[in-house]
Amino acid sequence: MGNPGEEYRFTRHNVGFLFLDFLADRLGIHFKRYFFVLLGEKNHNGKRIVFVKPLTYMNRSGEALRLFSV
Repeated sequence: MGNPGEEYRFTRHNVGFLFLDFLADRLGIHFKRYFFVLLGEKNHNGKRIVFVKPLTYMNRSGEALRLFSV
């Protein structure tokens, strides 16, 4: 979870985004915009890994993540 925008990049609210960026870099995953999220995915050791970063503010992240609830 996190807030969009450079002004929030290194705030406590964006620890989740920073960790996803760290993991994505290590796994070679690149994010692409998909509606209201940044989506990164890759097959790794036979498993599908999907990273989703909502582009809405934290208090509205459910709206962006609704696309991925199954």
